[in-house]
Amino acid sequence: MSDIDTYLTQLRSHLTDLDPKRADEIIAEARTHLESRAAQLQAAGVGEDEAIEKALAAFGDPGRVAQDLIDKNSRHRRPAALRSLGALAITLGAAFALAGLSSTPESWNSPSLHFIAHYTGLDLEPAAFLLLLIQLLPAAYLAGVLGGRRLWWLAAAPAAFWIGLCWTASLLSGRLQPAPTLSEQLRYALIVPGLAALVLAATGRVGAGLAASRSRLLHRAARALAVICAAYVLSLGLVALGRALDSLEAQSLAIVVAVPVALIFVAAARRDRRLDPRTFAILFAGVSAAGLLLVGTVVLFFSSLGVSLGVFGQYTAPSLAVAAVTSALGLLAALIYWRRTQPEPSPGQSNLPPASGHPG
Repeated sequence: MSDIDTYLTQLRSHLTDLDPKRADEIIAEARTHLESRAAQLQAAGVGEDEAIEKALAAFGDPGRVAQDLIDKNSRHRRPAALRSLGALAITLGAAFALAGLSSTPESWNSPSLHFIAHYTGLDLEPAAFLLLLIQLLPAAYLAGVLGGRRLWWLAAAPAAFWIGLCWTASLLSGRLQPAPTLSEQLRYALIVPGLAALVLAATGRVGAGLAASRSRLLHRAARALAVICAAYVLSLGLVALGRALDSLEAQSLAIVVAVPVALIFVAAARRDRRLDPRTFAILFAGVSAAGLLLVGTVVLFFSSLGVSLGVFGQYTAPSLAVAAVTSALGLLAALIYWRRTQPEPSPGQSNLPPASGHPG
């Protein structure tokens, strides 16, 4: 590989925030410029190696050049907000799904759990932690592919969330959770999830590195593996949802979560300039209206039957109320955004329609 190829490979590795097609175009333009400059120097009597060295030196450090190119091609930048939310949704969603599936009594009789416990010599509880980590690896890889060079570390979100949850619950309750002693608390709420975070982050880094590889073979392998991991995460989520949403109370809680999550993704799309102001306002209002309509339909249906929502669980009515308030606030926010983004009339321009008839 020539010095120019080496330089361009380094430059391309810093352009992962741009759309891949645009990044390839930039590399092709840079190659043309460097080869042309080196040819000019050779025509002036400079040796080939020295000409290439001077051309590369004049072009600049790959990292700094890449940052300048990214700034100049901002409209071609990959959606950072959507990518970060997507990576978090994948890792945390997979973690919640696995937590729900492994909370059943049948999970302790899992052949995979007993296989790990048998061949590692671990008790069932630490073996369950190890099994959960292994099951999270496909989601971590997929999060790394989606996150890219800057956001691959989001693959460690489940472990970081667990650490924060445990110590926040301990602080609020005034006692250690989930372990009764400090040594066990440090083990299961800091050391073990901390090590798991490193493993998940490393897996995400591998995914980001393979996805950005300039080797055609590695790039294809990374895409094929990402498809397999996506199918695994999707099937995992569908199975978990099928088991979790088995009651009106659970479905009400799902609405409480689904409405703000959908609104956040719409806002992220606007943040990444994937939506114009008008489309953003319509989608934001549409999601909010759908949530409000769904809550209203449920309440009216059971009211017409004379059935109290309290019979479906103590959280059903409060959850629907929260979802209704969230949806109403979303509609209000969409209206305020729409009014603020409307262009102001120019001086002397009237907002009234022209009068009919002719002046007398």
